[in-house]
Order: sequence, then C-alpha cells, then structure tokens
Amino acid sequence: MILREYMDRNRKRMLMPLNGTRWHEPVTERPELDSVEIWSFANATADIHPIHLRLVRFQILHRQSFDADEYLLSGNSTSEARPRHPPPADQGWKDTVQTYPETVTRVIVRFEGYTGRHFSHCHLLEHDTNGMMRPFEVVAKSTSWVVP
Repeated sequence: MILREYMDRNRKRMLMPLNGTRWHEPVTERPELDSVEIWSFANATADIHPIHLRLVRFQILHRQSFDADEYLLSGNSTSEARPRHPPPADQGWKDTVQTYPETVTRVIVRFEGYTGRHFSHCHLLEHDTNGMMRPFEVVAKSTSWVVP
C-alpha cells in the first residue's frame, strides 16, 4: 500500500488515501482465511504513520528507505539502502506498525479467525478522517474439486 497525501494551495492536508483509493471504493485486498501474506507499506509522506490492521496480527519483516519523490513522479521506486531488520521493541506480534517517512515497511500477516470485512487505517485521527483508511475482506478458502 502506498501512503500519500494531497494538499490544497495553502499546504493544508485535504486527502490522504491508501493506495490512491478512498474508503467507499471497491475492496481491492481479499486475502483467504488462514493464508499468510506479505504486505508492504510505502510511506511517501514526511510524517510517521502508525498503521493499524484491524482484527489481524502480524510481524515486521524489515524496513527499507526509498526515493519517494521519484516514486510519486514516475511510479518507479529506487531503494536507497539495504533492508533493516526491526529493533527488539518491534519484534513479536503486532496489530499496529510505525511507517517512517520515505520508507517501505514490510510485514508478514496471517489472516485467521473468521471471514469478513476488516480495515486498515492510520491511528492518527486527523489522517484517519482525511481518508487514510481502506477496507479489506478476508474470504473463505477456495476449494478445488477434481472430477475423476
């Protein structure tokens, strides 16, 4: 997911969508129940965003800086450094992760418990109300039937 912000002429935050989409747009992330996925949060802003994944837990794999300006202009991301493993305070199970400016934070998530619609959002109220919130839906495992 890309974290980004749009400003008005006076440099006041107007909108802060996740992945360039708003809350009411169709769900784009549909992990299967009991699956494990690696999610990336690319913070192209100048702020730290505490991103919360509701009703799931995860572990931080690593963080890596990138050229946010280049990404916003061209869509290409150039990594500026080697991935950094999380410090001891960031190891273990989490439901919220600090995403640092111009940094990609990668987490490994297990979607367990039950199916249904959940959401990810920034825990800063101003950011949350400016659109930094997206639904995701945990869906039942698809079963493949083999006909003999």
